[in-house]
Amino acid sequence: MALRFIDPGKAVARVVSALAAARAKGDRTSIPSLFTETNRACVRRLPPWVARVAILKSRATWWLWCEPHIGKRGGGGQAVLDVPPGRYLVDTLDTQTSAWFSRESASAAPLVAGLESSGHTVLVRIRRVSATTTPPQE
Repeated sequence: MALRFIDPGKAVARVVSALAAARAKGDRTSIPSLFTETNRACVRRLPPWVARVAILKSRATWWLWCEPHIGKRGGGGQAVLDVPPGRYLVDTLDTQTSAWFSRESASAAPLVAGLESSGHTVLVRIRRVSATTTPPQE
């Protein structure tokens, strides 16, 4: 089944609303002042539970908005994205509870990260923390 992409303007409004709701519950995540649409082709693969998606960028952070199929329960799977080489932190926000429920470190290119579903729409923050994929020395 082909992914359906959400209009970028509507996606920005949804992302900002989700981040504002998380902040209202005490989260310290800042809300970027500028989002740009990212090439949709960078989304190579998403889990089967994802029905509609949007991909946005703000500075060194990508924002992946994933809406589940209606009536689908939570599930797992992997997201595969074409982003520049480097090391990334991948955080997942349940937009209904406004709580971050998953975090992992991943390297790119491409970026392959687990994408868990809470059964609700999720917002994935993909932050580049290093331009190199070399693990830190102990």
